[in-house]
Amino acid sequence: MFNMSNLDVALEYLLKHKFSVVPWKTNKKGSLIPTYKEFQGRVPTEKEVREWWTKWPDAMIGVITGPVSDLMALDFDWYKLKDSEKAPLKDLVPDSIPGPICISPEGGHHKLFRYPENGTVIKSTADILKGFDIRALKGVITMPPSINDKGLAYRWMGGRDLASVAVQAVATPILNKVIQLINTKLVKGADGVTIEGHNIGDSRERNKAYQGVTKHNISLDDGNRGGALFHIVNSCFRGGMELPNIYKVAEILCKNCNPPFPESEIPARIKSAIDRAEARESNLTEELRKFISVTYGSFSRNEASQSVTNRNIPVLRATLHRLCQGKDAIIEPDKARGDGWFRRIEDDETEIDFKNAKGDFLPIAWPFGIEKYFNTAPKNIIMVAGEPDAGKTAFLLNFAALNNSRSMRCYYFSSEMGEFEMRERLKGFTKPTIDGWRMKVFDRSSNFADVIRPDEINIIDFLEIHDEFYKVGLYIKQIFDKLNKGIAVIALQKNPGKEQGLGGMRSIEKARLAINMERGGRMVIDKAKNWATMNNPRGLAVTYNLVGGCHFKVLKDWHYADGVRELGEREAKQQEYQQPWQNQF
Repeated sequence: MFNMSNLDVALEYLLKHKFSVVPWKTNKKGSLIPTYKEFQGRVPTEKEVREWWTKWPDAMIGVITGPVSDLMALDFDWYKLKDSEKAPLKDLVPDSIPGPICISPEGGHHKLFRYPENGTVIKSTADILKGFDIRALKGVITMPPSINDKGLAYRWMGGRDLASVAVQAVATPILNKVIQLINTKLVKGADGVTIEGHNIGDSRERNKAYQGVTKHNISLDDGNRGGALFHIVNSCFRGGMELPNIYKVAEILCKNCNPPFPESEIPARIKSAIDRAEARESNLTEELRKFISVTYGSFSRNEASQSVTNRNIPVLRATLHRLCQGKDAIIEPDKARGDGWFRRIEDDETEIDFKNAKGDFLPIAWPFGIEKYFNTAPKNIIMVAGEPDAGKTAFLLNFAALNNSRSMRCYYFSSEMGEFEMRERLKGFTKPTIDGWRMKVFDRSSNFADVIRPDEINIIDFLEIHDEFYKVGLYIKQIFDKLNKGIAVIALQKNPGKEQGLGGMRSIEKARLAINMERGGRMVIDKAKNWATMNNPRGLAVTYNLVGGCHFKVLKDWHYADGVRELGEREAKQQEYQQPWQNQF
């Protein structure tokens, strides 16, 4: 985006994200057009945007918040605050909450959310708390890559740009806190009685408070007309009303506002509101399609709701129902699992030419002698999920050391260590010595499929996922599709107490071997194909100490983690068979 002109970016905001954009002065003191009030109720046309930035090519990009752009920004001016004053605001909306974050030249953060639904009206309010503003109805924010009059640019936080993360609905607990803060701000200092927990003074103060935030409040007066029109059109659209009837309802509303919309503006107003409603609906459908495309087996409606930004359950239910219908249906109800369960229709197929297949298992060595239980084949995915400080990196480096002299070279992609830290870690190994490593190391934290070596050993340390965890399966499949004769060993964070890494079962669907590492020194084989013996190695565990950051000391060798099946008993039973296992069938 930063190689694009301001015009190109403004058009992307308009056409792709449906934002109402206006040209903004580089000194941040208003719009370059005489008035932008009109665009609080409708998005500009492509022609208007092109004219503006052709006339003012260096104009900053202002985006009008509120219903017209389906956007709300929580504005944190960290540079105005002492360290002791930042904690309450960080607790209000932690950085871990997913969504785009724009950073101003001064160091402030705009955290972007979708404008609330269900008739909630939130007006822009400054200084709700020291250093904290909200940009909502009738607000404007400056967006990247705008450059101010001092030559300083607005930018996205790393990995938190619009291309990487979706704008999500603000979580209900956060929204409720914001509502409470706004109403408290608007009536601060008023003498009077308490109504619904707010100190409300005379009628003027009461009106001010409820102009700040109201729920299920539809006003057709000047200043609220555009938002009300959008909410009503959106409700009609979601309810399934046909477009001609929506136009009729919207036309009646436009003519009965106070004051009425000018006759010449009504078609554009209606079109803008319907376009927003259609965009919101199509965004949900597209998000669900992406989720379904990387889903294997069955999924619940609850799982689907966690993968999308619009979590309105009736709308979600209706959209899932539509995706089950017609010749282009992509899912069907999973009646075996019960109500609210679906399965992807998997009609794609690739024939496997097993008669002419050539090759053998790869001579790959593993830490703890895992090769005694698992055979590594070409194009295998191996997942190593570990809790923090469980030794994932040490495992991967030991794996690389054991295979340093193989004809297949190791390519190590590190998302955490720089060259100095990597050298210090590798100096802890005596074999190979620091000069004997053949492994190639690269700094990489995303888009690993783009750099996979198809016929080599690829080690990914680690696959970073901050939100949209359902996409783990997609990223792993992309890596799998790039492999030919090579393999990929992928590390993934695992939350304490969880059986799988981030992404759950999606993270091991493509894996031929999945290993879990627990803080405190315990490793368990969670999944294994290509058994090296007759026994399924799933459930085998080993306990260890990690010494010097690179050496594993075994405390208890391989045993079954459930404490019932003993490895010795299993292998003893295998000895009962005198012929090869292939002849047992």
